[in-house]
Amino acid sequence: MKYGNINARGLVKPAWQEVYKTATVGTATNLTISGLSGDTDVMYQLTTKFENGAVATAYYGTRLNNDSGANYGIQYLGAADTVLDPLSSAVYTELYTDYSGAGKTSYGKMFIYAKSGFLRLAQNSHLQSVIGTTINDTYMMAMSWNNTADNITSLFIYSSAAGGIGDGSYICLERLNL
Repeated sequence: MKYGNINARGLVKPAWQEVYKTATVGTATNLTISGLSGDTDVMYQLTTKFENGAVATAYYGTRLNNDSGANYGIQYLGAADTVLDPLSSAVYTELYTDYSGAGKTSYGKMFIYAKSGFLRLAQNSHLQSVIGTTINDTYMMAMSWNNTADNITSLFIYSSAAGGIGDGSYICLERLNL
Protein backbone atom coordinates (compact mmCIF):
# COMPACT_ATOMS: atom_id res chain seq x y z
CA MET A 1 0.00 0.00 0.00
CA LYS A 2 1.26 3.47 -0.84
CA TYR A 3 0.76 6.52 1.35
CA GLY A 4 1.25 10.16 0.46
CA ASN A 5 -0.14 12.93 -1.70
CA ILE A 6 -1.19 12.49 -5.33
CA ASN A 7 0.47 15.02 -7.66
CA ALA A 8 -0.78 16.37 -11.00
CA ARG A 9 0.67 13.36 -12.90
CA GLY A 10 -1.23 10.95 -10.66
CA LEU A 11 1.85 9.74 -8.75
CA VAL A 12 1.62 9.15 -5.03
CA LYS A 13 4.40 11.09 -3.32
CA PRO A 14 6.42 10.27 -1.31
CA ALA A 15 6.19 6.55 -2.08
CA TRP A 16 8.08 3.64 -3.58
CA GLN A 17 6.85 2.83 -7.10
CA GLU A 18 7.54 -0.53 -8.71
CA VAL A 19 9.63 -0.18 -11.88
CA TYR A 20 10.50 -3.83 -12.58
CA LYS A 21 9.57 -7.22 -11.15
CA THR A 22 10.24 -10.78 -12.24
CA ALA A 23 9.96 -14.26 -10.81
CA THR A 24 12.14 -16.41 -13.03
CA VAL A 25 10.98 -19.58 -14.69
CA GLY A 26 13.99 -21.65 -15.67
CA THR A 27 17.52 -20.39 -15.18
CA ALA A 28 19.45 -17.35 -16.35
CA THR A 29 22.94 -15.98 -15.90
CA ASN A 30 22.06 -12.28 -16.14
CA LEU A 31 19.30 -9.79 -16.77
CA THR A 32 19.07 -6.08 -17.54
CA ILE A 33 16.63 -3.59 -16.08
CA SER A 34 16.48 -0.68 -18.53
CA GLY A 35 14.48 2.51 -18.98
CA LEU A 36 15.80 4.13 -15.77
CA SER A 37 16.72 7.79 -15.35
CA GLY A 38 19.16 8.82 -12.64
CA ASP A 39 18.70 12.39 -13.89
CA THR A 40 15.20 12.44 -12.39
CA ASP A 41 15.05 9.43 -10.03
CA VAL A 42 16.57 10.00 -6.63
CA MET A 43 16.79 6.53 -5.15
CA TYR A 44 16.23 2.89 -6.09
CA GLN A 45 15.37 -0.05 -3.85
CA LEU A 46 16.44 -3.44 -5.24
CA THR A 47 15.04 -6.57 -3.59
CA THR A 48 16.51 -9.91 -4.65
CA LYS A 49 15.93 -13.54 -3.80
CA PHE A 50 18.26 -15.80 -5.74
CA GLU A 51 17.63 -19.52 -6.01
CA ASN A 52 21.03 -20.80 -7.10
CA GLY A 53 20.17 -23.00 -10.07
CA ALA A 54 23.81 -23.68 -10.89
CA VAL A 55 25.86 -26.68 -9.89
CA ALA A 56 28.48 -24.32 -8.51
CA THR A 57 28.75 -21.55 -5.96
CA ALA A 58 27.70 -18.18 -7.38
CA TYR A 59 28.08 -14.58 -6.39
CA TYR A 60 25.75 -11.92 -7.76
CA GLY A 61 26.66 -8.42 -8.85
CA THR A 62 24.83 -5.33 -10.06
CA ARG A 63 26.53 -3.00 -12.55
CA LEU A 64 25.20 0.51 -13.07
CA ASN A 65 24.94 1.10 -16.84
CA ASN A 66 26.84 -2.22 -17.15
CA ASP A 67 30.07 -0.46 -16.08
CA SER A 68 32.50 -3.30 -15.38
CA GLY A 69 35.50 -1.10 -14.56
CA ALA A 70 37.12 -0.95 -11.13
CA ASN A 71 34.89 2.01 -10.26
CA TYR A 72 33.08 0.70 -7.18
CA GLY A 73 34.20 1.02 -3.58
CA ILE A 74 33.05 -1.31 -0.82
CA GLN A 75 33.28 -1.75 2.91
CA TYR A 76 31.38 -4.40 4.82
CA LEU A 77 30.73 -6.05 8.12
CA GLY A 78 29.55 -9.63 8.13
CA ALA A 79 29.18 -12.79 10.08
CA ALA A 80 30.27 -16.00 8.39
CA ASP A 81 29.07 -18.98 10.42
CA THR A 82 30.16 -17.89 13.92
CA VAL A 83 33.05 -15.65 12.84
CA LEU A 84 32.92 -11.86 12.47
CA ASP A 85 34.06 -10.94 8.95
CA PRO A 86 35.00 -7.26 8.46
CA LEU A 87 36.49 -5.78 5.28
CA SER A 88 38.12 -2.41 5.57
CA SER A 89 37.96 -1.12 2.01
CA ALA A 90 38.28 -2.58 -1.45
CA VAL A 91 37.72 -1.76 -5.11
CA TYR A 92 35.25 -3.89 -7.06
CA THR A 93 33.88 -4.06 -10.61
CA GLU A 94 30.24 -4.05 -9.45
CA LEU A 95 27.93 -3.42 -6.54
CA TYR A 96 28.23 -6.67 -4.60
CA THR A 97 24.68 -8.01 -4.42
CA ASP A 98 24.77 -11.51 -2.92
CA TYR A 99 26.37 -14.97 -2.77
CA SER A 100 24.96 -18.49 -2.67
CA GLY A 101 26.17 -22.05 -2.63
CA ALA A 102 24.82 -24.50 -5.22
CA GLY A 103 21.19 -25.38 -4.53
CA LYS A 104 20.88 -22.71 -1.83
CA THR A 105 18.92 -19.46 -1.54
CA SER A 106 20.02 -15.89 -0.82
CA TYR A 107 18.00 -12.77 -0.06
CA GLY A 108 18.97 -9.12 -0.07
CA LYS A 109 17.80 -5.53 -0.14
CA MET A 110 19.89 -2.72 -1.62
CA PHE A 111 19.27 1.02 -1.66
CA ILE A 112 21.03 2.99 -4.43
CA TYR A 113 21.29 6.78 -4.49
CA ALA A 114 20.79 7.44 -8.21
CA LYS A 115 20.78 11.22 -8.68
CA SER A 116 23.18 12.43 -11.38
CA GLY A 117 25.78 14.98 -10.32
CA PHE A 118 26.48 13.28 -6.98
CA LEU A 119 28.50 10.32 -5.78
CA ARG A 120 26.29 7.23 -6.14
CA LEU A 121 26.09 5.49 -2.78
CA ALA A 122 24.53 2.11 -2.05
CA GLN A 123 23.70 0.20 1.09
CA ASN A 124 23.05 -3.52 0.97
CA SER A 125 22.07 -6.09 3.57
CA HIS A 126 21.73 -9.72 2.65
CA LEU A 127 21.58 -13.34 3.80
CA GLN A 128 23.80 -15.81 1.99
CA SER A 129 23.55 -19.55 1.26
CA VAL A 130 20.37 -20.35 3.16
CA ILE A 131 19.08 -23.91 3.26
CA GLY A 132 16.32 -24.90 5.67
CA THR A 133 16.98 -23.14 8.97
CA THR A 134 20.70 -22.66 8.30
CA ILE A 135 21.87 -19.18 7.28
CA ASN A 136 25.58 -19.44 6.47
CA ASP A 137 26.39 -15.73 6.33
CA THR A 138 24.84 -12.31 6.73
CA TYR A 139 26.37 -9.01 5.61
CA MET A 140 25.82 -5.23 5.71
CA MET A 141 27.66 -3.36 2.97
CA ALA A 142 28.37 0.26 2.15
CA MET A 143 29.31 0.84 -1.49
CA SER A 144 29.89 3.65 -3.96
CA TRP A 145 30.13 4.15 -7.71
CA ASN A 146 32.61 6.91 -8.56
CA ASN A 147 30.82 8.06 -11.75
CA THR A 148 28.93 11.23 -10.87
CA ALA A 149 28.28 12.44 -14.42
CA ASP A 150 26.51 9.64 -16.31
CA ASN A 151 22.77 9.20 -16.09
CA ILE A 152 21.91 5.77 -14.63
CA THR A 153 19.77 4.23 -17.37
CA SER A 154 20.09 0.53 -16.53
CA LEU A 155 21.04 -2.08 -13.96
CA PHE A 156 22.83 -5.21 -15.18
CA ILE A 157 22.37 -8.03 -12.65
CA TYR A 158 24.42 -11.16 -13.13
CA SER A 159 25.58 -14.42 -11.62
CA SER A 160 29.20 -15.60 -11.69
CA ALA A 161 27.96 -19.13 -12.46
CA ALA A 162 26.01 -20.09 -15.58
CA GLY A 163 22.37 -20.57 -14.60
CA GLY A 164 22.99 -19.08 -11.15
CA ILE A 165 19.74 -17.11 -11.30
CA GLY A 166 17.63 -20.21 -10.88
CA ASP A 167 13.99 -21.11 -11.20
CA GLY A 168 11.96 -19.19 -8.60
CA SER A 169 14.42 -16.31 -8.21
CA TYR A 170 12.72 -12.97 -7.57
CA ILE A 171 13.96 -9.50 -8.47
CA CYS A 172 12.07 -6.27 -7.83
CA LEU A 173 13.22 -2.69 -8.43
CA GLU A 174 11.35 0.31 -7.03
CA ARG A 175 12.07 4.02 -7.35
CA LEU A 176 11.33 6.64 -4.74
CA ASN A 177 8.88 9.32 -5.84
CA LEU A 178 9.52 12.57 -3.97
